Amino acid sequence: MYSLRPHTKFDFVRLWKYGFRLSGVLIALAIVGFIVSTVLTGAPLTLGTEFSGGTSIQINDAGDVTEDEIKDAFATAASELGYETQISSIQTAASMSGGNGYIVKTTDTVSTNASEIMGHVEQTLGIDEGSVEIETIGASWGASVIWSSILAFFLSCLGILAVIAIRYREPRMGVVALICLFHDMIVVLGIYAWAGLFFHMEITSDVIAALLAIIGYSLYDTVVVFHRISKNASPQMKCSLLTCANRSLNEVIVRTINTSITSVIPVLFMLIIGTDTLVDFAFAMFCGMVVGVYSTLAISAPIYTKWKAKEPAYARLENKYPYEVVQSPFTKQMMIEARKETAAKLKVEKEERAKLKQEEREAAAKIKQEEKEAQREAARGEHDIAKTTKRKADQAHEELKQAEKDAKAALDEEFAPDRLAVEAEEAEAAETPAEKATGADDEKQPTTPAGTESQVDAVQDAPVEAVEEIDEEVVEEIVPAEAAGSDEETEAEVGEEIAEQPEEPAEESEHASGRYSAEKRSDQDGDVITTTSFSYGYTTDAGEGEDRRD
Repeated sequence: MYSLRPHTKFDFVRLWKYGFRLSGVLIALAIVGFIVSTVLTGAPLTLGTEFSGGTSIQINDAGDVTEDEIKDAFATAASELGYETQISSIQTAASMSGGNGYIVKTTDTVSTNASEIMGHVEQTLGIDEGSVEIETIGASWGASVIWSSILAFFLSCLGILAVIAIRYREPRMGVVALICLFHDMIVVLGIYAWAGLFFHMEITSDVIAALLAIIGYSLYDTVVVFHRISKNASPQMKCSLLTCANRSLNEVIVRTINTSITSVIPVLFMLIIGTDTLVDFAFAMFCGMVVGVYSTLAISAPIYTKWKAKEPAYARLENKYPYEVVQSPFTKQMMIEARKETAAKLKVEKEERAKLKQEEREAAAKIKQEEKEAQREAARGEHDIAKTTKRKADQAHEELKQAEKDAKAALDEEFAPDRLAVEAEEAEAAETPAEKATGADDEKQPTTPAGTESQVDAVQDAPVEAVEEIDEEVVEEIVPAEAAGSDEETEAEVGEEIAEQPEEPAEESEHASGRYSAEKRSDQDGDVITTTSFSYGYTTDAGEGEDRRD
């Protein structure tokens, strides 16, 4: 068993010539029907009372009265009253009470005549007067409705032409869509012309509503086909435009048929089991749907394709690439090829999806790696900044230490004579009378007591850090006293020498200054105590400082 599958391989192009011939026959039959109806009835179509004028009598509950009984009673009442009123049509209608309902239409445009006739019919058939509704429409009003409908139809056609041309940027599509629309309307109205002659079917408001719905269905199918052809067609394609159009029709044929079938099924049920009021609408809808699908495939597609193929870009393709003849799809080999094509496409799609996922993973990994590199670069930069800062701090510290050393050396060099003089006086004061008598002729350098010079030098040579930690250090030396008078003289002499010694300012380049002093006193035992004190101050780029040594 064969079934229609997506992307079938029908040869629509070879069927187009038969489609044009069939459409020509249908249009010719419609025109003949209009002529015959005009000759026999005076109008190309059998119009209902809504358009031709007349009276519509609706009987909502007629009980068990049949249609023939109503016709006989109506004819008898009209003849008795002397009216020439005739029944143009009788339609059955649903009744809420479960009885029979009818819609009787007459050609009489005088409402009083219809009321008098229905009064006799009600008495004759025993119909309740409250279940009867009478509506009379004048001939002039019906004519105005016809012309208004025709004007609205043409205005809607112009709107359709503009919308399609603007949406697809192809005026040809709008023109071809209108040609297809007129084709459908002429064929459906031709069917009604012949149905009016043989089955007395009228053009009513229900039929007009069905025709408007047909316009929508026909345009929908046509636009779908046009969209597919315009999407597949390109001046760079390696096939003719006819081949492209045939492939496009095969791509949409299944969709078109499926949507049409789902729409026709409820219409068929209304046509078969519906009442007379639904039959008019259902019959027009059924005819319009069938003709619309046919015209989309056999009329609109070939006209648009052949018209567009005359463009220079597509004309070159027609000359370069011949039309490919496609065999019927209802062969085993073609079905196998179709399955293989589908499997190959699915495989390609699967590979493309896998490739896309792999690319996404690689891109994510690359982004992550770049983020790590950026973090490393940032950390490396921070480390370099920290190293540079530490190096600068160490360099500044070394410069500070060097400045302190230079300041101390300058102070030592500046106060060296004073210190030597004080040390000599202390050494002389510390000599005993025997040592003075023995070494009167020998010239000796003044010496300091044992341990004193080493302690003072240690204090002077100590680094600044050690000097800052020392709050106060006193180096004392106790020597035997010679005499109270000599002690006082020595102390006075030392004080005068220190007072007379001018204070030389420190070199400005070193930013330092200092002071050296000595003091002698006697304790209770008569021993002489000598106290020396040395202090200096310095100023560097890091700040000011002071050092004191006693």
